[in-house]
Amino acid sequence: MSRREPHITFSELHRLLRHLRKGGTRKGACGWAGIIFAELEQKFALDKKFAKAVEKSESFGLAKDERRLEGKVSEGDRQALLFRMKTVYGYAYGKGPAKVGVRNKKDERSKAVEEVRREIEALSPQERKRTVKAYREAAACPG
Repeated sequence: MSRREPHITFSELHRLLRHLRKGGTRKGACGWAGIIFAELEQKFALDKKFAKAVEKSESFGLAKDERRLEGKVSEGDRQALLFRMKTVYGYAYGKGPAKVGVRNKKDERSKAVEEVRREIEALSPQERKRTVKAYREAAACPG
């Protein structure tokens, strides 16, 4: 059973893309254009040209929001500045970086990889071959 591509009229498409260009969400744009959200998602998945048009309209909306926020920050609007610091720089309202105290998994992995690298370098060539052979046998063994 093949999926039927949903039909969106030109006027619905025009209202949808106009709402997205103004910075609206996909669900909000569907409501404004009179389109069922599930149909939009289905059309988005099936039609690459349509998907590209929707993404382009959304990017215009994001750029417009970014310019508006930048203007507010330059005017000295404190709320806009706090929002910018929180979203762009990771600061949460004067408390420093938002993720203070959270473990940095990347650093932990880097330290572990570095430790393993040092251990491998400490092995002689014959020991390296034996270790590789043992790992390969363990990987090949089912169960």
